[in-house]
Amino acid sequence: TAYKARYPMVSTCATRPALSDRSTFPNFYRTILPDTFFNAAWIAMAKSLGQASVTTVIGETENWGSMGTIMANAALDQGVELKGHDLTNEIPGFIGLQISLDSKLIASSVAAELVKLKQRVVILLMFGARNRLLMCEAHKHGFANGVFMAFGWLSFGWWAQASDTHCTPAELTQMATGMVTANMMFWRTDLSTVLACSASMSVDEFIDEWFTRQGNTRPDLTMTSDGYSPALEAGTTADAVCMYAKMLHEVLINRGVPLSDLTGRSEAGYAAVQDALSNTDFEG
Repeated sequence: TAYKARYPMVSTCATRPALSDRSTFPNFYRTILPDTFFNAAWIAMAKSLGQASVTTVIGETENWGSMGTIMANAALDQGVELKGHDLTNEIPGFIGLQISLDSKLIASSVAAELVKLKQRVVILLMFGARNRLLMCEAHKHGFANGVFMAFGWLSFGWWAQASDTHCTPAELTQMATGMVTANMMFWRTDLSTVLACSASMSVDEFIDEWFTRQGNTRPDLTMTSDGYSPALEAGTTADAVCMYAKMLHEVLINRGVPLSDLTGRSEAGYAAVQDALSNTDFEG
């Protein structure tokens, strides 16, 4: 929709692997890494734990299919077998289980399959609510001592938010014990680097300033007195603002494109914006 309406788009938090496909999303940009490499990390962790096979439970194909194909390739590359149903007609190369809706009935059916498959490692390619449903139903089916692997960017404590399941927070926490999560590194390691969109602030100073403004001390991400948990996507958000600002400076100041071309979303203005975004380079 943004592409057809000629709106520039820079995402701060969209991590879906398929968004990297320029043939489908030609003018989509993001300042956050895709989840692509989590698959190889999870498979490598399972292998290091002595597991020759794993089961992956995936969400609806429309949103999660690209992640499933990458999972299949990662398992093949590392010689780990995927156990479950053959879903290759929908998700190329993928073997596993699927929960396509937030349904306790479907989750219960998949939990029963987990018991039959007897896999120690269960990789979860779903959001928190569906993960909870599965873990609750797995508890009720007696699936114990499994090692669940999930996204590290899900909100802290997501497993214990029991209101949408028939399990207690204690039961869900028990199921989550030993869980392995994967997430990206939000802060760069060369902390003395000066940010491109700041007169003098370094990465290290930005991090300190951000935590101070949350009323927390570094690296505390617990709930603030205002009732929210600080999100590390603050870094990718700052980068997106910087990228957008640099694009506007290039288009409006350096190239002299009329502001009316941008506000009117003209074809020429949009082309200039996309060219500038694709060539933007900055320290973030």
